[in-house]
Amino acid sequence: MAAIKACHGKFPRAHAILIEDKANGPAIISELQKEIAGVVAVNPEGGKIARAQATAPLWEAGSIELPDPLVFGANWIEDYVHNICAFPKAAHDDDMDATSQALIYMRSRLGGGIVDFYRQQATGEIRPSQSRGASARRSPAAQDQISETALSRNVVEAVTQGSQIQCNIKQYPEVRAALHRAMEMQTDAQHENRSLLAANEIQRLDRLHGWSGAVE
Repeated sequence: MAAIKACHGKFPRAHAILIEDKANGPAIISELQKEIAGVVAVNPEGGKIARAQATAPLWEAGSIELPDPLVFGANWIEDYVHNICAFPKAAHDDDMDATSQALIYMRSRLGGGIVDFYRQQATGEIRPSQSRGASARRSPAAQDQISETALSRNVVEAVTQGSQIQCNIKQYPEVRAALHRAMEMQTDAQHENRSLLAANEIQRLDRLHGWSGAVE
């Protein structure tokens, strides 16, 4: 129970905390619901392997994104990826089981959400160009609101501290946009230094990812 409380303290914005309603689960659920909002009792169907297989298409389609450990300070990523890839023979199979249960929960309870979107994209029900077209039709204000993510905030903070940005090609459009915002921010005395650092990072990452100057 202490571990669950500690995890909730670290990630207070999590809107659902899934706990299996078996063994000592009911007692833990009853106690936690008095202190923490969003505690949900679940009775997962099938075994761990069956649940992992049910979410395999999301992994195969590249639809599951993990935080960059260098950008977010997520030191647990290496062990997590090892446990996912080595499942079911990994020494700790709870990472895969917790992940598959979360994905199944989102797919079944949040129909039409991001998991369903990725499923439709992976199965060809919608094309990537359709999702880009929908994004292009949003108002500038809506685009600004959507683009302000944890990744972009961490990019601005990292470049302000003089750190190099590490990202993959899939993340780079958002990272590049955040670097441009960092160049334009004039909220403090660090503006000039931050603008120079951000400009240097854009040049370095453009070369690294083969980014065309004509594409924004």
